[in-house]
Amino acid sequence: MDSIIHDLYYGRLAPHERSFQENAAYKKALAKVTQHQEALLASLDDTQKGLFKNLSDAESALSGVFCQEFFADGFRLGALLMLDIFAET
Repeated sequence: MDSIIHDLYYGRLAPHERSFQENAAYKKALAKVTQHQEALLASLDDTQKGLFKNLSDAESALSGVFCQEFFADGFRLGALLMLDIFAET
């Protein structure tokens, strides 16, 4: 059996590709966002819609950066926990 390190190296393990369980809270929040977005877009002219799209794209990019940082922080915390478990006391 390969180790997790080998799985990472060979691309068999890609945490960024894993999906999450969509629960009721997620669906409710998504519905609210979609509702407000559709209402806003209906009230905008073409120039404003372009600006809104640019804003949405920038927010998506920012969200991606946050996800990367949260993943790295979680990974570091996990490593620190492992070190603490195996540390001699």
